[in-house]
Amino acid sequence: MKSTNLVKSKTEVYSYMPILTLTTDLGTQDQYVAAIKGSLLSLAPTATLVDISHDIPSFDFYKAAYIVKHSYYFFPEKTIHLIGVTPFSTDTHGYLAAQYKNHFFIGPDSGLFSAIFDEPAQQIVKLNGKTDPKFRTFSLIDLPVKAAAKLLNGAKLSDIGEKTESYYERNFLKPFASNHSIDGYITHIDRFKNIITDIDLNLFKEVGKNRAFTIAFKNYTIRDINTHYEDVISGESIAFFNFQGFLEIAINYGNAASLLNFSRGEKIKIIFNDHTDS
Repeated sequence: MKSTNLVKSKTEVYSYMPILTLTTDLGTQDQYVAAIKGSLLSLAPTATLVDISHDIPSFDFYKAAYIVKHSYYFFPEKTIHLIGVTPFSTDTHGYLAAQYKNHFFIGPDSGLFSAIFDEPAQQIVKLNGKTDPKFRTFSLIDLPVKAAAKLLNGAKLSDIGEKTESYYERNFLKPFASNHSIDGYITHIDRFKNIITDIDLNLFKEVGKNRAFTIAFKNYTIRDINTHYEDVISGESIAFFNFQGFLEIAINYGNAASLLNFSRGEKIKIIFNDHTDS
């Protein structure tokens, strides 16, 4: 398997360069990420390695899934995404590799994939191979890295694992809509402490039908959708649909999550009026 990332040379000839992204909770102050990158490049010297994030909170697989889910499709098809965040020992559940929307994902069987994928994967395999006892406390650098290197070098999923139809799945809250309202949830709080929800613009338009509305959260309300942070004065709350189409609540030059006392998983509601917005 070769990547579809095309690089044009001076002679107008295109060559393929395999890409692998890394998302972990390992941070960057220790040797762990360097060990992973060094191992990958030793096994696949022509690979291009891209860091998505190493600042995922420890064991927070849901945040890792969110970050990957909302960034992977910016990469060329056939990019390999290696995810090293898990809430429990991989000795019990092991690692999987999957093909989804013509990208490849390698990660722990922790419910991670059910948080990333919105529809069935094209193929899923359970990684096989002999584990190295010396990597028992750092399993990511063992089978997952070896499998990723094989894919980078042109192997197929069937070369790195056994096909499986079952994997660990988790149920996640999703927005619920009626004729007059949408109930959604906070799915992410970014580094600026902006609040990002799972309510997308298409659902808002479909249910709202151009009606006036109130966005209600805790003891606060917003009745307008703006387009930019600076559409309101400094310190005022604002709602808009971000570049990926999801409802976001922020405070211009402020810390929305802290000032509004919000955390991930909390509820937010949009109530539509019967009359149309003038």
